[in-house]
Amino acid sequence: MKTFNHIYEDFSFFCEFVDAIDLKENENILIRIHSGIHTKEEMEELTAKIKELLPWANIVGCSVSKVILEGDILPDRCLISVTVLEKNSIITGHLSCMDEAGNWKSGEAVGEEMLQVLPSAGTGFMLLFFPVDYSKMEAFTNTINDADVSVKIFGGAAYYEDENHEAQTDLAYCVADTFVSTTELSYAYISGEKLSVYGNYVCGVEAVGRPSKVHTKGNEIISVDGQPGATWYAKMLGESALQETPEIAQVFPLIMRDGSGLAYHIDYLKDKGRNKYKLQSFGELLDGSEISIGYFYPQKIYNRLSHLMNGIVNHPAETIFAYDCQARSNLLHDCAAWECGNFSNTNMSGALLSGELNFNETKNFYANYTFVVTALSEGGKTHFILPDLDPRSIEDLQEDNIQMLAYLLQNAHKHLNNDLAEQQGKMRDAVFFNAVMGLQNQMKFQYDEEKLGFDKSAVLSLNNEKMLRLFSGLAETYTFLKHCYEEVQDLYEMDGLHFYSFEDVSLLVAADDRVEPEEFKRVILEIEEFLNNKTFNDIDLNYTAAILL
Repeated sequence: MKTFNHIYEDFSFFCEFVDAIDLKENENILIRIHSGIHTKEEMEELTAKIKELLPWANIVGCSVSKVILEGDILPDRCLISVTVLEKNSIITGHLSCMDEAGNWKSGEAVGEEMLQVLPSAGTGFMLLFFPVDYSKMEAFTNTINDADVSVKIFGGAAYYEDENHEAQTDLAYCVADTFVSTTELSYAYISGEKLSVYGNYVCGVEAVGRPSKVHTKGNEIISVDGQPGATWYAKMLGESALQETPEIAQVFPLIMRDGSGLAYHIDYLKDKGRNKYKLQSFGELLDGSEISIGYFYPQKIYNRLSHLMNGIVNHPAETIFAYDCQARSNLLHDCAAWECGNFSNTNMSGALLSGELNFNETKNFYANYTFVVTALSEGGKTHFILPDLDPRSIEDLQEDNIQMLAYLLQNAHKHLNNDLAEQQGKMRDAVFFNAVMGLQNQMKFQYDEEKLGFDKSAVLSLNNEKMLRLFSGLAETYTFLKHCYEEVQDLYEMDGLHFYSFEDVSLLVAADDRVEPEEFKRVILEIEEFLNNKTFNDIDLNYTAAILL
């Protein structure tokens, strides 16, 4: 199995690319196309040309906003990824998601139709792309899971943006050979005895509170534990905060309590027809599901990605397909770019989608806010080598979660009921701590500055971190610095003085009006001297203090 990736500019360059990779007639070829620059009509023309050039090729794909290419996320591109299979067969096709009356079919109905395509025995891998406005993918995957077939599903929902980068969901299309449609799903089914498939996912949403049962109708969450859905959600986050800033809802999705840790994007909307608010999910939650409200927990994202990468390293892998959530590119320090960037030395290819499909050990699933990855092999012994994750990346994810910080600041001075106060306390504890340095982080400094009114601050910058890491390694350096900062906090514990991490490894100190300016300056200079007298593996630490009074 070999994969060749190409950023499409014009057809003559594509022909040169095809000549260079020397494709053989009648080889089993899968071509995935993900485009952020072609309309439906333009894609029809492009696929017709490709099919004329390579009539034996199998084509599948969809429209997207950004493509994933070998660790990079690129906007306004068209990715053509060519995978040559030596030992497995490919079937491509499409199925309508609409009935003759122009209504979306149920997930069960589309799932039953898909089962007619699949063999009744054997193991297969299916790439699958849905129209973005088709919201019944959970019911679809459950129908496949309940049948006596062994197929691993991977893909998601198409996306489309206009020239102003505004979503145009009615124009999002799916591709199956030369057929391009806004209402039909497309698929490519790969099967054979030599096919090895490893898949995993990263979501990173942490549950808050006990499991609650939902009653749904379509995309609307009618009630949660008997309360109106919007009322329940507002009680969890604070009604005034939500009504003032409804966008907060995207930071607090609903998390499934089935052990998967998967999440659903939520919109808190004014229902003008009924003159009240309603709660709506992106994708239809199954009626009777158990859920909780959730929030993005950077440590959990880090742990899941580390687990995923270790899985790929330890499994045969000749090509990597990846899809990340469109929303993740806008949350948590451009989380999608960070996740994909760890695969820069691989042939990873894919795109950002609007809802993802993947599988675990027991079943296929649909989710939002998810990074899904599959590594494929045809029985070879090839393994990818991936880098160790830098633990400091957790701090980047935490400190750039501006929407979370804005929400917590908005409620910092409010009197909250016990349940809401407990929930927000859990969020603060999770996102305000730098476990690497054993300190509260810059996000907590911003929160405390607003709440406590600091009037003095100082930064003690470590100037020779790179040298320490070069001679002592990452883990040992961080462990030593953490010990130093613990000593500083013990030595200078006093009312009104607060310690935080700054830009990963440096120290930020702040004080309120209980600490006099001259006393603050004296303490900072003493801390600077204390740290500069520290030696680690024969290298003196070098700090510079900057004081703001």
